[in-house]
Amino acid sequence: MESVVGSQPLARLPQIAAAIDGIFDKVETRNSKFISDRNFKAGVYLNGSTCFDDIIDTLEKFVEFTVYHPHITNASETDRGQLRNDLHEFLLSHLAQVEDSHRLRAQGGPLEASVFRSAKSSFAQWIRSTSANHTGGPFAFSFLLCLLARDGQDFFPTVEGKYIAQDVARHVSTMCRMYNDWASIARDRKEQNLNSINFPEFHKDLSAATIEETVLKERLFRLCNYERKCLDLSMAELKKACSEDKAKQIQVFCDVTDLYGQMYMVKDMTPAVKKRETFDQPAEELSGKRVKA
Repeated sequence: MESVVGSQPLARLPQIAAAIDGIFDKVETRNSKFISDRNFKAGVYLNGSTCFDDIIDTLEKFVEFTVYHPHITNASETDRGQLRNDLHEFLLSHLAQVEDSHRLRAQGGPLEASVFRSAKSSFAQWIRSTSANHTGGPFAFSFLLCLLARDGQDFFPTVEGKYIAQDVARHVSTMCRMYNDWASIARDRKEQNLNSINFPEFHKDLSAATIEETVLKERLFRLCNYERKCLDLSMAELKKACSEDKAKQIQVFCDVTDLYGQMYMVKDMTPAVKKRETFDQPAEELSGKRVKA
């Protein structure tokens, strides 16, 4: 999304968002059986000049591949509905991140863009919503529950189990996004991508003329530790609200996700985005074909 959609003009993002909404509107009206005529191939590369239709077609194939996957047919409609919701939010959060990064870059050079003055929410709201969704953690968690389902029954049959399980997913996603940002500060600054430390809350009592990275990283790391404590607490409560086998399955998900986050602490593994092109042409000309109505 960052390399393809991120290179699109800012004015095109609402079109892409509307198209994503349309994809999910179609999904909601279809039977939940696997559509075998969709020949989705992972890893398709689209360059910065990709036309609008190709972007939407790729996203639609990805959505259909996920929500009609043959291995989730045993999941309940409730769990599959949660998967659709989380997948929808996952894609929209990428657009929100792209838009935020556009506005950050509009502030000026690296020093001018060190503080996200045009933030639309507090850091706490952003990191637990747009940012956590952007990691794909909540979406992956919902997909896992559908994969583990049996006989069309909800994986967590009680409201307590459902509530705490989603809290677990939110905390582990938030924590790992913080780990990711902690490790990618240098790359994000170079590419002028929005990072946690760009939020004004991190810059209280710091000089506006300098970028005190050590202090910023220390402040972010303390929040990582707080989210870990929240994760441990919510996981302990989940073990009381479900069977031992289910708790172990969720613990594996958390451990693997946590491992990836810690790997990012050692080395930023995200490839650098190629230099963005400047788009001055109208959207229709950029696409190589006219945008469908």
